[in-house]
Amino acid sequence: MKKLEFVFLIACSIAILAISLFVSLIIGVILLFVLAAVCYFFHKPEVCMDRLILAAIFLAPCSNIFMIKTGYMDLKVLQFLWLGIFTCILLTKTYKKDIYPDSSKTHQSVKIIFALYLTGILLSCLFSVNMKISVKELFQYIYLFLMMLVIYKQSQRQDFLNRIVSVLIISNIVLVVTCLASYYFGKMLIPSFRMYPDGHIVILDQIYKTQALVESKNVINRIDGVMGLDTIAIANCILIQSMAVNYKIRKSIGRTRLLYCILFIADVLTLSLTYSRAALLIFFVLNIVTLFGKSPRINFLIIVISICCVPVILSIFPNLLERMLEALNTQEGSTKYHFVYWLIALQEGYDHIVSGIGLGNAAFHHDAYAYLFEKFRLYKSDAVDVHNFVLQVWAEQGSIGLSANLLLVTYPIVRFVKLRFIDKMLKEKTLFDFLITAYIATLAYNLTNNNFYLETFWIMAAIVYACSAAYPSAKTVLKPGATIEKLGGSYEEAGLKADF
Repeated sequence: MKKLEFVFLIACSIAILAISLFVSLIIGVILLFVLAAVCYFFHKPEVCMDRLILAAIFLAPCSNIFMIKTGYMDLKVLQFLWLGIFTCILLTKTYKKDIYPDSSKTHQSVKIIFALYLTGILLSCLFSVNMKISVKELFQYIYLFLMMLVIYKQSQRQDFLNRIVSVLIISNIVLVVTCLASYYFGKMLIPSFRMYPDGHIVILDQIYKTQALVESKNVINRIDGVMGLDTIAIANCILIQSMAVNYKIRKSIGRTRLLYCILFIADVLTLSLTYSRAALLIFFVLNIVTLFGKSPRINFLIIVISICCVPVILSIFPNLLERMLEALNTQEGSTKYHFVYWLIALQEGYDHIVSGIGLGNAAFHHDAYAYLFEKFRLYKSDAVDVHNFVLQVWAEQGSIGLSANLLLVTYPIVRFVKLRFIDKMLKEKTLFDFLITAYIATLAYNLTNNNFYLETFWIMAAIVYACSAAYPSAKTVLKPGATIEKLGGSYEEAGLKADF
């Protein structure tokens, strides 16, 4: 194995030298540090890989703070951390002669879905109308998929899943405190940085995105740019993280519950500052649903109290109601732009029905459909994405990619419905209920946006996949003393005593 290590170091050194000479010296230096870290952690078995993965999960909302822009692709510092994690895992498996994953711990159906997803994005890249853009996008998609795969395998341990939930809450605290403090003081507390090929660095510290309301002409300041996250990304993170806070409120008592309630209120305030109509609607509806129990009277009381809370929020944000109602106003600019881009995406998919126009090309292939902008009296723009995940996948990946992506995102939901309503294996509300609700929330938000580029979304996907894999089939008969682990899961026992 010493010989294998030597070959690995030589190969990596040559690759880093080539990148330093022909791509970017900065990237080469960073990769050199990554290689040194991999060598250190690999020879320090007492250093727990779980902690590195949890650190990467915690830093997920901060992934855009520092970005290196090259002529080939945009690189985040967090990607270098994950590169080190991937390399350590691969080397460890090579040493143990365990390169292939244990098939008993991964459902065969999940393997097929993952394979179909990878096939879909590869075909879309191969038959792209602009290969350069598609290769750049392919790198991002593969990075996010590998990250999901690592977390999925690790989260099949209950203790690790519980630690992920705690990390999500800590990350949520950092996000909402930074957002609220930055908005209150009018100064970006954590700006983002962009490094360009010539070496100069641009600091992005603009905290507001102003927008004029159609009816009143009032100008609203939407929070934007905190930790490198735009308005939509902030809303996505809150939708996911707040559900973990919601779960902790149910599980805690006394002062701890009060602190979680305060954090939940901070989530509501932060989400309101985004003025995102779809996110606010999804947030309130799904959080109310999680409160429902078996008593119709209590459920009715919950609805009444929730309705009474709406005027309180509107009194704090007086322009919020008008912003919500603008979705019904045909004169509102963003609504018309969304509609035009949906029409363009539909047509692009039909024109390239098998493999689409290529990853990342949906926003840069509008010349053939310029008449639609003229028809709705809008300026042609390539800067806006499709604002609908399904239509963007349809346009970029065609029928093959759309089928694979729909299988990928809906499998955990189908599995949850089967466990709860058909097999009836989930007797009470569990962590799985809250996690799948957060997952559904971000998927519903995807109907007006696209968060497939966010690490937080893929982390949530990995978690719900792990939860769905933890329970045996209702057809499985367990003998006394048998454990799920022996049947291919990794949670404790026939009676499903796992916390979720």
